[in-house]
Amino acid sequence: MEFSNVLKLRKSIRGYKPEQITKEELEKVLWGAYTAPVGRGAFDSLHLAVIQDPEVIENIRLAVADKMESPLKPFYAAPTVILVCGQKSKVAEKVIVYADVACVTAQMHLAATDAGLGSIYLHGFIAPLNAKPEEVAKLGLPEGFIPLAALSVGYPKEPLAERELKWEKIATTYL
Repeated sequence: MEFSNVLKLRKSIRGYKPEQITKEELEKVLWGAYTAPVGRGAFDSLHLAVIQDPEVIENIRLAVADKMESPLKPFYAAPTVILVCGQKSKVAEKVIVYADVACVTAQMHLAATDAGLGSIYLHGFIAPLNAKPEEVAKLGLPEGFIPLAALSVGYPKEPLAERELKWEKIATTYL
């Protein structure tokens, strides 16, 4: 797909079919992460946790429900959730890890669109989850890593459709 078409089709999807995505589709999304720009090439400071077990997704939802505005929908019923994790020590000392996590998550978001999948960049449940170290421990992440963002992925209930893109949606100064 042409990149400009990916940009026109990409949007945050908040409704998914229950069917799981295929291994090949998941690999296309992960390829987006693996090709993302990461400061100083420090890919070892990041970790991805792919969650496709409905029970694990539900356990996370229940663990953060008391802190969520919309406790029933932190993942919008997507069958796949990809946690983008960083080293806890680097979070405290370097803000760059957040930029790296954002690049990885955004690139997976675009790769999902390119594969015809719906996705949504998630952050709202992260702080409530990290506030419960016992729940984070259940995820089996490598020592010292914590979730910093996530992407829900699945087949959208409604087909992806081009949207009108507005020029200069963000205020821009030209010098």
